[in-house]
Amino acid sequence: MRALAARVLRPAPAPDTPPARVERLAKAERMIDLGWSVAVLWGVLRMAAALWLRRASGGYEAAWFLDPR
Repeated sequence: MRALAARVLRPAPAPDTPPARVERLAKAERMIDLGWSVAVLWGVLRMAAALWLRRASGGYEAAWFLDPR
């Protein structure tokens, strides 16, 4: 929660910061936020698939939680 507050309350860039740098930093922050969203979605999808497999097979295997890479 503290990290979220730090992100929201982050000070604006200094007035002498070049506009190109401000734009790149804003784009980087959007990509980081998108990455977190995708990671959470992927985790939920994997958990749902593992629970579905467990219910469909009647058993439990820890290998279902492993990354297929």
